[in-house]
Amino acid sequence: MDDITETSPLLKSRAAETPKSYRSKLAETLGEVTVEPAILLHSIAYAADQVYLTNIKIDKICLNQFNYSAEICESLDTGNYTLQQDQVQRVAADYNVYCHWAEYLPAIISMVILGAWGDTRGRRLPVVLPFIGSLFSSLCVFANVYWWTLPTPFIILALIPLGVTGGNLGLSMNTCAYLSTMSKKRSRTFRLSSTEWIKMGCYPLGIYVSMLLFGYGGYLAVFSFEILLYFIAGVYLIVRLKEPPSTREQGSQAKITNIGQVLSPSRLKRTFTVICRPRESGGRTTLIFQSVILLFLVFMLGAKNYFYLYTRKKFDWNYQDYSDWTVVDYLVKAIGVLLVVPTLSYYCRVEDNMLIFIGGVSAMFYYVMFGTAPVAWVLYLASAVSMCVTIPVAASKGAISKVVSMDELGSMFSLLAVTQCIMLLIAPSLYTFIYNLTLEFFPGTLFLMMAGVAAEVCCISVWMLTHHLPGKE
Repeated sequence: MDDITETSPLLKSRAAETPKSYRSKLAETLGEVTVEPAILLHSIAYAADQVYLTNIKIDKICLNQFNYSAEICESLDTGNYTLQQDQVQRVAADYNVYCHWAEYLPAIISMVILGAWGDTRGRRLPVVLPFIGSLFSSLCVFANVYWWTLPTPFIILALIPLGVTGGNLGLSMNTCAYLSTMSKKRSRTFRLSSTEWIKMGCYPLGIYVSMLLFGYGGYLAVFSFEILLYFIAGVYLIVRLKEPPSTREQGSQAKITNIGQVLSPSRLKRTFTVICRPRESGGRTTLIFQSVILLFLVFMLGAKNYFYLYTRKKFDWNYQDYSDWTVVDYLVKAIGVLLVVPTLSYYCRVEDNMLIFIGGVSAMFYYVMFGTAPVAWVLYLASAVSMCVTIPVAASKGAISKVVSMDELGSMFSLLAVTQCIMLLIAPSLYTFIYNLTLEFFPGTLFLMMAGVAAEVCCISVWMLTHHLPGKE
């Protein structure tokens, strides 16, 4: 990778002594684009999948498991069938837990292997594999829709291919490792945040397109579209993605290390001990506390699987109502990441911990307003104050990537992914317990608990800003 100082502009020509034309600068800028188009396609497909997958569970549980009539199942969200609605929701909440297990249990093993692979044999394969897993999982869900009489538990099995290839969490972490090797420290947080605003900006598009497709051809049209997007994204990555220059320059280990060495106990052990190694300037403390912050953020993120159930229960929303709100919610978050991160992180050089604090405060207001909303329009007001909610994810990953060396990025992000997987395996049971326990008298309790977790994130970031003094460990 060419030597660029941290004070260099993001798009500065790398041959300053030879001025380049606008076309050359544009070509050079586009040359820096790597995984972003695939992330864009994945985000559209993922958005199309999320609510409709929940809807498939609800429809199958209602029609096939409880054997309610089609009239009752189509009218669950009208408020006329409260008993049936509650019964279906409780079972659907349980299935959310089982689907988490199907994805994240195999991902715990696969992400450790992919992390070691990325540090020794290249970062290309760990990025490509989750897209292939997403494609196969979508094909399995399509089969569940095509053969509608298949039992509801078959939907759980459909998520296993995704988990075996690292899952959505593995995709995020492997992408972060790849982009970290492609960027300098000053632009690191901004570069990592690009994937966040791409996701937030594309989710509304995915929801809107899936609504049109559902009206035209039902579930089959939605998941056919999803399969197509995953296929195109996978082919693009296979053709376009190259090894980062910094990976090729790390030495000869990528050439001499065979697969047996990658999977050796000593190499896999390295993944679990990377966070414990002594580092200069308080690096180990930074890694530990930033890892805790990411765990809290993932814990809060897991509650989104209950947004749709909550709005159906409290406000009698149908899918159209929920989609309208979701589009606004995602757009606000995308605008926040797109505007706030480059302004504060790159140009104003605000510390990553301050960005985390700002996002934590935004999350507190968001979850409190969401969980206590007396009327439906308050949810839109909650979205308005959620502009900075997703910023801590990129800021925390950026802070971590600036501490570890290039040949540790795969191990570090794999360790983070594994701990977050364990969190996501445990957390849904707690989510379901709280949601079902409070369903009758205060269904927003779960989201108030998320606001409390956001307060903990704020406390840790304040401590890091005011008490964590760099020093040799």
